[in-house]
Amino acid sequence: MPSIGDLVLADAQERLRDRINERSMPLGWAIFHCDGSVNAEYQLQKDDEARIFPDDDAVWDHVCYEADKNPGGLEAEALDWLKRNSPDEYRYIMAAAPRGCLPLS
Repeated sequence: MPSIGDLVLADAQERLRDRINERSMPLGWAIFHCDGSVNAEYQLQKDDEARIFPDDDAVWDHVCYEADKNPGGLEAEALDWLKRNSPDEYRYIMAAAPRGCLPLS
């Protein structure tokens, strides 16, 4: 059974993801909950309805590039969230990232 502290932390992380997504959805991407996925529970993906990015790989490249350019920006915040809450997805992104995209320390 999770502790009250664990539940409060999980709720805070979900609210943070919601705030990230509120700002990222108009840009064509978000962190989606993918319940039952064999890859990762949370995934950085394109917003299909926005039709801004051709595929998820393009989102990964964009987010990595922007995070490198602006370490205090939305994209860096999203990568940090994934690093803490979906480490498998974060590792996939870092492994596929274009050269120059440095993992967050």
